[in-house]
Amino acid sequence: METDVSAELVRETGTSMEAIIRHLNGSLPDWLPGYRLKILDGNAIGASEHRLKPLRDCNSAPLPGQSLVVLDPSLMLAIDVFPCEDAHAL
Repeated sequence: METDVSAELVRETGTSMEAIIRHLNGSLPDWLPGYRLKILDGNAIGASEHRLKPLRDCNSAPLPGQSLVVLDPSLMLAIDVFPCEDAHAL
């Protein structure tokens, strides 16, 4: 899946789920009243193993990647993501 498609999927899903959570009054109290706090967290994705049988004889492996995810703690919901295919590009 392309990184742009993955990022847009997270954004669209986050927007839809935020509306549902707020409609159901399911949000948590603000950590800092009067501010919309967001948490940024990163993840380094290593090259994957060849777990699928058709790929076991393949010598190539996907490049490692990185991603930054934006979490809204009052919704406990990932609202945005910034994936990078090549970890060496950052």
